[in-house]
Amino acid sequence: MVLKKNQNEYLDEKGLEKYVQKAKEFIENNPNINEQETKTVLVDPLIDILGWDKFKSEVKAEYPIQMGSRKSYHVDYALQIEGVPSVLMEVKPLGENLESHSRQAITYGRVEDVKWVALTNGKKIEIYNTEKGAERKKCLLTSLKIEDYLKEKNTLAKLLSKKSISEGEIDEIDEKIRKKRKAINNLKGSKSELEKELSGIIKNKVNETLYDRIDESIPKLIEDLIERVEGKKEPEDKKPEKLETVTETKNDIRVLDPEDPSDVKYTEILQIIINGESIGKKSWTNLVNKAIEIAIIDENMSMGELERLTRLNFVKGKKTDKGFQYIRKADLSVQRVEANRALKEAFKIIKELGKEAKVNFRWKNREGASYPGERGLVKWP
Repeated sequence: MVLKKNQNEYLDEKGLEKYVQKAKEFIENNPNINEQETKTVLVDPLIDILGWDKFKSEVKAEYPIQMGSRKSYHVDYALQIEGVPSVLMEVKPLGENLESHSRQAITYGRVEDVKWVALTNGKKIEIYNTEKGAERKKCLLTSLKIEDYLKEKNTLAKLLSKKSISEGEIDEIDEKIRKKRKAINNLKGSKSELEKELSGIIKNKVNETLYDRIDESIPKLIEDLIERVEGKKEPEDKKPEKLETVTETKNDIRVLDPEDPSDVKYTEILQIIINGESIGKKSWTNLVNKAIEIAIIDENMSMGELERLTRLNFVKGKKTDKGFQYIRKADLSVQRVEANRALKEAFKIIKELGKEAKVNFRWKNREGASYPGERGLVKWP
């Protein structure tokens, strides 16, 4: 995902540029500052840039953690959604080795049942998924150095911003990163086997003189392939293919099939109407929530029936951590999903109930949007 300057919805992009410049200068001139100075000068501003508001009690300093019946510890920050810790952040003095403190940070998250933990020394930040175990190697999602914050600003934003955490996007990123890591490891482990197979295929297709010249290049070819998968080397022609799934276009509005829509990421919803009633809060998440509410309240559908009908995760009662959102009228909580899946799941429920619905929206004018600036419509029937 690449965003144009000043169009990042997840963090203060200009603020990040200024922060990185000033922080690098400060670190160079003050290489031996203590933990408190690291928090004040380097960590507090970064938390602000990522959209966490201290004035709304979204950042709690020195969050207490009870370990055992008597001993109490404190983690430096708890980043909270609706008063519930969603990320714990532990800070160490500038330049301190993080690996030696990773077990402590992960333990804090596991004790408090907080999935996401960040560990930083001001120069570097590591992010852990504590549900993967107690070992750093299993839990580590990613590690970013301050000099890479601008280059990797979208990774930083998608993993630690308030918007990403509150909408559950970090879970999807975590899954993608781990799948990619596994695929890369499988490629590396099969390197010799791939070289032999490719060599055999080429040998059957060309003469011996030409084969000898090509065979010398095969190890480099496999190495380049692995580097491209890792993202270390970009393909020469990096133009992503856009899959066209629009069913029809009428009056400059793209009408989408709710079962197989175009990519609706980076869109702004203009209107949601279900059974003739306009829905006030306009978001893909609220579309799902309203469909669930109608199913439970109006149609007496059980949570079990919804679970069988959809691929959504439900919990009875109120739950607001780990990406869950509470639907008060239905007295259940549903885990947030990204826009495309929200659209599909909502219309799956609407069709099952025999309701009518339509959503008018516009793709945002930004890179990553399927049809920047264009209008779209999803409807049933």
